[in-house]
Amino acid sequence: MFSAKKQNALFFLIVLMLFGAILVFLVFFTPGLSVSIAGSGTEQSVVVKNTSSHAIRNISVSASDGNLMDKIAELLPKQERSVPLGNLAGTVTIIVRAPFHASVSKDVFSDRPAVNISYNVQQQSVFFVGSEAKILLEICRQGSLPTHVTVSESFDETAFDAPEKSVSADFNSENCVSTDFAFVPKKAGDFEILFNIKAENVSESFKRTVSVTE
Repeated sequence: MFSAKKQNALFFLIVLMLFGAILVFLVFFTPGLSVSIAGSGTEQSVVVKNTSSHAIRNISVSASDGNLMDKIAELLPKQERSVPLGNLAGTVTIIVRAPFHASVSKDVFSDRPAVNISYNVQQQSVFFVGSEAKILLEICRQGSLPTHVTVSESFDETAFDAPEKSVSADFNSENCVSTDFAFVPKKAGDFEILFNIKAENVSESFKRTVSVTE
């Protein structure tokens, strides 16, 4: 009798384990997403498609380096979304994930030139209250991209008598563009000025501290 109980318990344990395995498979490995590549060069993009018969939500599209390319709230059955490759260059792996669905990935070779920029800042060591001073910013590219760059600034408006400025420029045949930002300090102290650079899909920010004296 005891042996029969043990056999029944073992049977139910095996059934429970099988049920759990099936549930895990259905929850974490349900297919339903596909990824393909469309276009070429600067028009190259990733196409994410819902191949299932139900809606799939909270889809993330990322590159193998961890860069999140897009977050798709929902794809209905047979619906697809195009996601630009952006600044990705060379061979990269695109990974598409969604809760309760199997992840899909695809190796992509992007023939888009990489976007690489550098910048150089020149400023005087000390600013003086009531006297105009300038910060000169030079932005250079390595290669044919980007073709356009935008630079904006932000600062404590109680410290400087000047409106916040935004400058846009085209590289054209030149590999560097220069612009200056003028300030008239209103009070003494050390103040930070934040510069934001945007070129193609590249976005960089940096701060400069200026010392103001009477």
